[in-house]
Amino acid sequence: MKRKGSQFEYGDQRDRELMDAYHAELSACGEINLTDVVYRAVNRPCSRFWVSDNRTAIVLSRINRGDRLLEMRPLNREMYFELYRRYLEYKKAEPDTDVREISFHIVAQPAPKFYLQTNSAIVIIHHIKKRWSEERKRELHGWW
Repeated sequence: MKRKGSQFEYGDQRDRELMDAYHAELSACGEINLTDVVYRAVNRPCSRFWVSDNRTAIVLSRINRGDRLLEMRPLNREMYFELYRRYLEYKKAEPDTDVREISFHIVAQPAPKFYLQTNSAIVIIHHIKKRWSEERKRELHGWW
């Protein structure tokens, strides 16, 4: 599990990509239902897995030891088992490579979706919009 107070190093990248997916879905629909738009956005393919390679290496090692990750949320569990599937493919092709190096490579591969719950994505989008709005105000008004 994520440790309280830990920083997500790819947050800004993920936020930009999530907002791009959100805007693409928003512009594609006639009648707007926020939940449906966000659901479609989080289920679009994205450029990478939005998890650190270090965290992935830890979880993949747990799976290798037989842990079924039953305490995890279903989407996180689904993501890690997709990463584990890719790990096994990579390990088969490069048997001498350790879990940390493989994790570095597989999290950077395109992901089939964001692995975010719709409600979580709505909250993230709200925070992104608020942060971007405040940054824009500072730019326009010269606030420091």
